[in-house]
Amino acid sequence: IVYSVGHRGVERMLERINFMPGAAWSETTVGPNGEGTPIALGRPELVFGTEHYCQQWQPWVCYGCPVQEPATGRVLGGVNISGPAKKVQTHTFALTVSIARFIEQLLSVFELQRREVLLTLSRGLERRWAGEGILVVTESGRVADMNPAAARTLGVQPSVLRNAPLAELIPALWTPVQQSVES
Repeated sequence: IVYSVGHRGVERMLERINFMPGAAWSETTVGPNGEGTPIALGRPELVFGTEHYCQQWQPWVCYGCPVQEPATGRVLGGVNISGPAKKVQTHTFALTVSIARFIEQLLSVFELQRREVLLTLSRGLERRWAGEGILVVTESGRVADMNPAAARTLGVQPSVLRNAPLAELIPALWTPVQQSVES
């Protein structure tokens, strides 16, 4: 758990059962729960009462939804809303999914902004090294741009590769790029 917000009285109760920032609530650690289960399955889930293996969570209902990286679909985290099982509300599940999707939309906007920065840098490189092959790849490994010299070297049309995963198109080139991104 990275962040938690809610009614202070409820937060104190949750802290007593270790549901607070810094705690590990993966499904493999504590069994089915509103935070770990959606992350493990990669889809929204509702965990109700005795579906929790953790006995202290059985009086609760948890609505969870994973947050996925827009470019790759990789699960980055999740959103969870929990409350007393006796006060289950179907609209809370929809709210949880809506919050997760909103976060994904913001991540998409950030990705587009980073892509624009890359394209601006690419234009500067093209002016500086006219005639050299320039291939621009996003952090997620997708081809953002290439100049005509790079397209000729690779024997492709630039439009064919744009937004395509470099790992699938040119695997030998992806390995050093990936190592560079990771370091």
